[in-house]
Amino acid sequence: TAADLPDPDDPKTVVLGGQFSRGGYWTWEDISNLLGVYAQYGAYETVTAAGQTYSGVPLSYLLDYARVNPYAQAAAIFDRASQRFSFTTSQLRGCANCIIALSPGDTLTLVLPSLLPEVIPNLVRIDVR
Repeated sequence: TAADLPDPDDPKTVVLGGQFSRGGYWTWEDISNLLGVYAQYGAYETVTAAGQTYSGVPLSYLLDYARVNPYAQAAAIFDRASQRFSFTTSQLRGCANCIIALSPGDTLTLVLPSLLPEVIPNLVRIDVR
């Protein structure tokens, strides 16, 4: 629902919904401060997907910190155009080179080099069930 979405004027915000112990609104600052070193030192992971290079925070760090229910099996990812992408939670947990990056225009981008689609720009929501 619209009430569950972040402020549309803040493309640097994502909602973690469903089976997260620490779900809710997450800003780029929240994500990049997960281990402290990212925001302070800019020590981001860099990956290439769909012919572009992206730098950001490993998705696994966010999933671990937000505490995905270990029994959750399905994940739905939404972009700001309301497109829905489906994955298993094991695909996302096991994606060692997947990152959340801040892209030009200050939008969050989910980069999944070993999955399809490889890039989900304008990330708005991740739900796990």
